[in-house]
Amino acid sequence: MELQDWLLYISVGPLMVVLAIIFKVFPPKSINMLYGYRTERSMKNQETWDAANSYANNFMLWLFVGISAVELILFLLMDNKEHAALVGCGMLVVGLLLLIIFTERYLKDKFG
Repeated sequence: MELQDWLLYISVGPLMVVLAIIFKVFPPKSINMLYGYRTERSMKNQETWDAANSYANNFMLWLFVGISAVELILFLLMDNKEHAALVGCGMLVVGLLLLIIFTERYLKDKFG
């Protein structure tokens, strides 16, 4: 793995953290098709939209901070950098799935 590949790998997690911060600072104000946490349940009305985006933004921020830390540790400790990159990508995919599962569960518990 060359230096630019390493830099790309270790920048994915922090980039996701920056996106989470942007979504937290500038949350979507109203239901839209452009950005925000958009599922059938979250777009039911303005109250569910606001709750879903608030919950998802908080979850996303902590999730990606944690994943970034683990990715960096794996990258530094694993000899095979390609495997470290694959594990990191897998963690991001699992993290996004958890984000959806937990946000949908939150909405179901709060709004029925």
